[in-house]
Amino acid sequence: FAFAANKASAEASIYQLDGKNEIVSTRLADGSYVNENAGITSHKGIELNIKYAPVKEINFRIGGTVAKHKYVTYIQQGKTFSGNEMPQSPAYIMNGEVSYKPNYLKGFRISLESESLGSYFTDPQNTSKYNGFTVFNARTGYKFKGFETWINWINVTNKNYAVTVEKSAYGTSYRPGQLSTINVGVGYHFNQQ
Repeated sequence: FAFAANKASAEASIYQLDGKNEIVSTRLADGSYVNENAGITSHKGIELNIKYAPVKEINFRIGGTVAKHKYVTYIQQGKTFSGNEMPQSPAYIMNGEVSYKPNYLKGFRISLESESLGSYFTDPQNTSKYNGFTVFNARTGYKFKGFETWINWINVTNKNYAVTVEKSAYGTSYRPGQLSTINVGVGYHFNQQ
């Protein structure tokens, strides 16, 4: 489904995938990984992208997906996980941004972005759950002729969060997200006319 008007556009997709003989990566008791056949899986969701510009200088954008990923039939080392949600499969993933490009200062832009990941189970047994996260980023930049400069502030609130969380016989492992970071850049585009 797609819709476009003078100031707005929207796209939506609904999907359902029934997997057979899907290969999943399984962590063994010794900490190593092996690829295994997950039997039958079910993947259902909706993806949505919306853009809105109330005036030429201001743009809103939001995109994301809401999904459910389940094992329909899956037995691992004699244990059945049939009916359980697949681990590391967040309930939703969202990204939104509001940006401002003023007419009075051609080439300047500033934006605030939000990244959000919903909760998910961290193990195939569905005994442990990660609550997800929301972080905010700010970006600004300026282009003049062939030159461009920018400043990006990632994780404005300096939130501690994990990009992925996995539970195994060895405990729970976390892949940490980026703490508050500011990067500055300057560039030149040789192909500018």
